[in-house]
Amino acid sequence: MAASTQDRPAVTSRLDAHQHFWSLDQIARGHFPWMPPDGVLREDHSPERLEPHVRATDVRGTVAVQAAANPEETQALLDIARTTPFVLGVTGWADLASPDAADTLEDLAADPNLLAVRPMIHDIQDPRWVIRPEVRTSLGTLSNLGRRFEALTRPKHLPALCEAIDAVPELPVVIDHLSKPHYRWDEDEPWRTWMARCAQRPATYCKLSGMLTEVGPVWHTNDFQPYVDFLFETFGTDHVMFGSDWPVSRQRLEYPDVVDFTDHLVAELSPTEAEAFWRGNAETFYGVGLAP
Repeated sequence: MAASTQDRPAVTSRLDAHQHFWSLDQIARGHFPWMPPDGVLREDHSPERLEPHVRATDVRGTVAVQAAANPEETQALLDIARTTPFVLGVTGWADLASPDAADTLEDLAADPNLLAVRPMIHDIQDPRWVIRPEVRTSLGTLSNLGRRFEALTRPKHLPALCEAIDAVPELPVVIDHLSKPHYRWDEDEPWRTWMARCAQRPATYCKLSGMLTEVGPVWHTNDFQPYVDFLFETFGTDHVMFGSDWPVSRQRLEYPDVVDFTDHLVAELSPTEAEAFWRGNAETFYGVGLAP
């Protein structure tokens, strides 16, 4: 990363590559079993609620990402994308191990708003699920359809993830939330080893997102700096992108504060690198573009 930060032009156009929507009705129907039984998440989080925040922070577009392992939520997100100008597309869910996964993926890919698919790997008991033959076949189908793969993992899943995606080298892959390290540097050496291994694959990106909800309520921004620096050093400044993880991030910070928090962590980027991080890398990965 470049060291000069003085007189750097402000970033005036951002792309949020990771946010969610849900309704109280979906919560009541049990779509989100991971959600705490009380707190700020158990509210309606609609495009209308997010729009003032994205406008205030110069976020000109977002990618809506699935948060439930069911097809109904994915269809709801696709409906939102069709009617919400700032939502550039959707990362949906599909059961990649299902016998009819190929048909499901073809049906999803018929909608141009479907940009990527994300199984919730970190909730699957088998840490090597992603290398099952049927899942590998689905990854190949996803690649053939011109869509992308999002990896929601923890460090224990990274060895199998590297093996699986190496078998489909042309498939664009993004690792969400830094693969959720422990944020204890000495304990995270295996995480560093396998993240660096995944980063060697040219078609693999990483989202700088979801950090605050992996630590307790007491934290300091500088606690995360070594992890951010590591990402840029291993993946390169052209393969890391911003994601707010709204509204999950509301457990720690509101949307504008997440942007400020991230801005502090990437303050050493050059103007060109900052432009890539805040929008260009996500545009390249997802095949979307912000309006001029």
